[in-house]
Amino acid sequence: MELGRNEPCHCGSSKKYKKCCLSKDEQASIPIEPPKKKTFNSLDNDDNNGSWEDSDNLGMDYTDTNQQEDVRNYVDPDLNEEENRLVNEWWNNYDPDTEAKEVEQHIWTFAKAYPNLVDHLGLEHEVIFEMGAEYNRASNTAAYINFLIKFRKEFPSAYEKSAGYYDADIIYWLTAQGEVENINHYFSFFIKNPTQHIDRLFPVIHFLVATENITPLMVLINAVKEQLKISQGSLQDETITMPLIYNEIDKFIDSDDDSMVKASKFIDLQEALGMDLYYKDKAIKFWAQGFADIAAPINSWNVNQKFKKEELYDFYLSISMNYMAFLHDRCNLSWISAQYYSAYIYEYLIEILDNSKKAVPKILFDFSEQKIDKIGVRLCQDFLFINPTKLFSLLNSIHTFADYLLLSGIANEKEVEIIQKDSNSIFQKNYPALLKENTESRFFEVFPLLKSKKIEGENV
Repeated sequence: MELGRNEPCHCGSSKKYKKCCLSKDEQASIPIEPPKKKTFNSLDNDDNNGSWEDSDNLGMDYTDTNQQEDVRNYVDPDLNEEENRLVNEWWNNYDPDTEAKEVEQHIWTFAKAYPNLVDHLGLEHEVIFEMGAEYNRASNTAAYINFLIKFRKEFPSAYEKSAGYYDADIIYWLTAQGEVENINHYFSFFIKNPTQHIDRLFPVIHFLVATENITPLMVLINAVKEQLKISQGSLQDETITMPLIYNEIDKFIDSDDDSMVKASKFIDLQEALGMDLYYKDKAIKFWAQGFADIAAPINSWNVNQKFKKEELYDFYLSISMNYMAFLHDRCNLSWISAQYYSAYIYEYLIEILDNSKKAVPKILFDFSEQKIDKIGVRLCQDFLFINPTKLFSLLNSIHTFADYLLLSGIANEKEVEIIQKDSNSIFQKNYPALLKENTESRFFEVFPLLKSKKIEGENV
């Protein structure tokens, strides 16, 4: 099949074809194969010299060669002939293969001379994304962020066209730099039109939960929830609803009511928040069991019993609820973040169960490197790319879950050592590549991120 110049190269490097093997293939006139499928471990193979660090995007490929040609030759009806000439001239002088700093200079030179035409350049289609990718690969993300902040201030209407992507990167960067107090300013476009920017709003929310930045998280969620409720008819997506309900759960956990009473009051709260509960009685039973699991002693699990498959679903759910309490109590996480990380363990275990050829998996808690690579990639993939917040959240949760398994008596010290070694191995293989592709990766530099407190007399 014929490969487009701007498609991922067939060699698996994730560079664009034009920047990789095009000239060599033109000389050899060899047939072109489609790009290889990625897994975690394929980030570290011989085909691409050990990483995705040369991938020509920041998580998505925004390039459209036809679009680029259309922009260069497009006659904007809102511009006069001379203005159209100036815009097209800028595009004719734009070289996507040049260094990022030269592209940035090309933008600012035009912006200084013709500020009223910046909105008409169409920079949001390709140019800024390409420039950011180049800056990231050159380990100069700071230059990209500084450009975005300046461009946002001086040309807000042009910036707004892709503000969700730009502001997300600024939020990730400021958080990683320890400047969380400054991120609320970059919520404004999300708040102004959350549905327009929802494809970046939700990842930002996940990132804030993963990084335990609960105060700005709740500011953002409370500012957008009513607009999302209107557009959806009710609050439905767990990205919004989970932080809202877990922000209130401590008052129910700490109450002296029995589990059924707690559950009933908790459901009333969810309805008051605008959530639709179609099966209220089932929801009350679910939460009654959930509150019981949260309060259960950590060593109360019988893993030697013979499970039926449907029983194992319930068992994994109970374990994950109890692990949530462990994360809250032993790792000092908020209930919001504790739920977020414990959910990764549940989803991981259910993914294994759903795809098991046997009625019940032979290993109830399989966290081998091979299994994490196979199952984890399905949980952490957005379209064709690995979502770094999801990957690093999963690996951190697995690493800390090993401590939970030890304390609960489910695993011994040797088994825990292997689990933590394997999760660390996958982290080390992937972090350098994802750091050069995604701004949010910078926050997760320290592994493991979650640390459980050791109590005197315990092995953890």
